[in-house]
Amino acid sequence: MESFIKKLEELNLFLVKKDENLVLRGLKGKLDEADKDKIKNNKEIIDFIKTNKKGLLEYLDNRSLIDSFYKLSPLQEGMLFHGLYDESSKTYVEQMSIDFPKGVAVEALKESWNYVIQNHSALRTSFLYEELSIPLQCLYKRVRVPFEELDYSDLNSLDREKKIDDFLIQDCERGFVFNEVPLIRITLIKTGDLSYTMVFTHHHILMDGWSSAILMEELLVAYEAFYKGNTPPKRKEDLYEDYIKYIQKNDIEQEDQFWKEYVKNLKTPTILPFLESTDLRNKGIGNNKKLFLNLEEEFTVRLKQYAKEHRLTMNSIIQGVWALLLSRYTGTPDVVYGVTVSGRPTDLENSEQRLGLYINTLPFYSHIKSNDTVVNWLTALQLNTVSSREYQYTSLAKIQSFSGVKGDLFDSILVFENYPVSEVLKAGSNVLDVSNIKTKEQSNYLLTIAVNLGKQLSIEFNYNDQLLNSSIIEMIKNHFYIVLEQLLISSNLTRVSDIGILTKEEKDQLIYDFNPSENTLAKGGTVVSLFEEQVCKNPNNISVVFQGTTMTYAELDKKANQLAHYLIEEYAIQKEDFIAVKLDRSDQLIISLIAILKTGGTYLPIDPNYPEKRIQYIESDSQCKVSITPKLFADFKEKESRYKEDAPKVSIESDTLAYVIYTSGSTGRPKGVMIEHGGIVNTITAQINHFSIGSSEHCLQFSNQSFDASIWEILITLLSGSKLFIIEETIKSDIALMTNFINDNKITWATLPPAFVKLIDIEHLHTIKTLITAGEEAPIAKAKAFSKKGTYINAYGPTETSICATVFDGKIEEKVSIGKPIANTRVYILSDDLQLQPLSVVGELCVSGVGVARGYVNKPGLTSERFILDPFI
Repeated sequence: MESFIKKLEELNLFLVKKDENLVLRGLKGKLDEADKDKIKNNKEIIDFIKTNKKGLLEYLDNRSLIDSFYKLSPLQEGMLFHGLYDESSKTYVEQMSIDFPKGVAVEALKESWNYVIQNHSALRTSFLYEELSIPLQCLYKRVRVPFEELDYSDLNSLDREKKIDDFLIQDCERGFVFNEVPLIRITLIKTGDLSYTMVFTHHHILMDGWSSAILMEELLVAYEAFYKGNTPPKRKEDLYEDYIKYIQKNDIEQEDQFWKEYVKNLKTPTILPFLESTDLRNKGIGNNKKLFLNLEEEFTVRLKQYAKEHRLTMNSIIQGVWALLLSRYTGTPDVVYGVTVSGRPTDLENSEQRLGLYINTLPFYSHIKSNDTVVNWLTALQLNTVSSREYQYTSLAKIQSFSGVKGDLFDSILVFENYPVSEVLKAGSNVLDVSNIKTKEQSNYLLTIAVNLGKQLSIEFNYNDQLLNSSIIEMIKNHFYIVLEQLLISSNLTRVSDIGILTKEEKDQLIYDFNPSENTLAKGGTVVSLFEEQVCKNPNNISVVFQGTTMTYAELDKKANQLAHYLIEEYAIQKEDFIAVKLDRSDQLIISLIAILKTGGTYLPIDPNYPEKRIQYIESDSQCKVSITPKLFADFKEKESRYKEDAPKVSIESDTLAYVIYTSGSTGRPKGVMIEHGGIVNTITAQINHFSIGSSEHCLQFSNQSFDASIWEILITLLSGSKLFIIEETIKSDIALMTNFINDNKITWATLPPAFVKLIDIEHLHTIKTLITAGEEAPIAKAKAFSKKGTYINAYGPTETSICATVFDGKIEEKVSIGKPIANTRVYILSDDLQLQPLSVVGELCVSGVGVARGYVNKPGLTSERFILDPFI
């Protein structure tokens, strides 16, 4: 009876007892067409069952196919959920291919596999989940390993290689059905007269990497015995259920309390920033590729010495490196990623020789203290790791529920591997030659970093190539090496913030390639000198148009000179005195601006329509010498003829203050930004030269006078010899009237806020050749529409950088960027520690160069050429 049952099992057929009758079943329960064909081809099966019904019933009473049921481990639960959630995913299907170049005894190999599977219960397990409140593992007493033979030996080498590659892909895509047994299969492919390739495919839910080494070592021992005609030694059955029972004894309440405390500070997930957020991020969709960082033996020895000197483990050092890199990549001091723990209890008998899924994935949380020394930080990190290992059997899903973070907690995982599968196989047996060992693993994580420490430290970056570009992985690999290298040259006083992550090539690219070289354009010039150049070149050209009245450049210069003399004589204006202008936008405001600059004074625009308290605050804070109001300007007009028409003899240099703009201030209290002539001249001259702005342009003056954009509009016009058209407030508020104003006055150059551009029908703008937006995100649809008929420019720059730091005027695709730095301006993306951030990584936009403000009014000490501005993504 036993031999008949074994023969059925070899065919993956099972005889079960039902109501004193015998029923044949297949792997999937009911017989499928393939099972029925097996029965037809083995007619003796039915005859034997009919003849020996009584004996078979008695035998089955004494031998049940299913041995036991028990719960899953924490990681098995996660893998089962993931597999059921997306049945098409190849995640956690693992392959190992091994070449036997000198041949293999096929029957001995089959027997060896069946010998191994009988020794380890984990390999004879299926997973039941339908109609159960909790999933269970189902252990079968006897299972035969599915063993398929293929013959590609008649193909040429290229066709054979392609055929094998295609098979490996198809084999992986077949996946496994969790409630069918076994979740492993063997394919033996004949590749030559003697040579074979064996493909071992299994689901990761059965066993971990350490188990693979145990399995292969046992397989080789068994093969050698069967090959020589012997029987391998009988082993005590390895029961995975022992481990499940072990972890069920743990104090759940104590574990929960530890993890609640561990993750209490986690507010946001740690997600790699190198791709846009996508639902496919951690679903295992796509193919996994590998990139290796293999450190030289001498470098590895130095790292080991560093670890020993500071009483650190290599694991702690590697964990620290990845935590630091993640902190720089994400721009946050609090990071979390996955780590794999061995899970093999030291007090579980023979735990190191057991086969099954003992590992677990836990969150590794680290708070990066920039001012801490590297050694102190790594020591604290190591203590943190040790404490968490006492509670390593809790499921990741449960731990995450304590954090309050929704969705993915992390998308990278670090694995410190110490199972020498390849070494076991290469050691081989005396009768079987093995070579070309390849493994394929695919987790659901975006990036898996596997570390293997031997004579040489090897770090494998296993990534989803559908979502992560290989250049990003190459960059991460280089950063890993740079940080390890810096650890070796660091001292006990080196702070975490001192550790850089960039290669020399990256630094050169970010510092030099992405920033313009120094330009001498308008060096030493001032607004006054450049304006007066245009007066000499174009004295009779119209400079300003307002409400139908016009002024030539000569007329504007004459009136500004007279007002400058008036201010000096009436109010004793001296160099860099603040002079407020409380006028509505008009030609009088333009005259006032030029006049103030000619006195050597500093222009301070204040919208007269501001709340009185705000006006009073600005006048008080700036301690302005005088305010030009309509009343004061009327007084000047009465006395105008008394004053000289030539410019005052005042020494004005590039470092003389030109204007002060009061911004809203991050605290809600306005703060005055002080801009020198050299800074604003650089901005304006850079734009005039870059965009070839000539004297034929008709420029729109649209912006409120209290914003620095108004200075941009005025000076780009007056320093290029163009014509400035000041639009009235009543017209600005009506889109139709504004459109007509632009077309009627043949405006060719306009700077408009994105909010206004969204309201305008681009098709109705007939004369504008250049449209600039700034201040907020550019309206992509309108930008694309205008770019078909003219030049669309997106400018970026806070008041502190003389209006404009970067300009974009390129091809518009899905987004409009802020472009590149203007002449004599340098832009960097820095971390909180003021370290350069790599490409594609969020940081703070930092600007330096001649256009950076002198500082803030009444805020001494802010004279650094570097201003850290709002975070830029």
